[in-house]
Amino acid sequence: EWSTAQVDHHALLVGDFNIAPHENDVWSHRQMIRVVSHTPIEVAALARWQGQGWVDVGRDATDDSVKLHTWWSYRVREWTPESRGLRLDHLWASPSLFPYVRTYKQWYEPRSWHEPSDHIPIMLEIAP
Repeated sequence: EWSTAQVDHHALLVGDFNIAPHENDVWSHRQMIRVVSHTPIEVAALARWQGQGWVDVGRDATDDSVKLHTWWSYRVREWTPESRGLRLDHLWASPSLFPYVRTYKQWYEPRSWHEPSDHIPIMLEIAP
């Protein structure tokens, strides 16, 4: 279970959360609002966890008007970074670690490889 205490040390929370919280974390906010991974109840729950002090590095590094996706269904043959994807994979930093974040990067190329994952790799560079 998630702690309700504020994050007060250097920490990263990383993983496939299976929730795309921002309207530009899904290919169509209007069409996805009632679909698992983007429903208001899921988005609100994730916001409560983030409100404990976490910084969403991917969204912080990307203008809110830009679509940001890390996952595409295998049912979508012709995918592109802008196509019918979702941002299900997250990198969150504690407030004390966030000032050391230098780079957030998503690698789209592996999604085009033979028998790829439905997720793309994401990376965070941290330096003093």
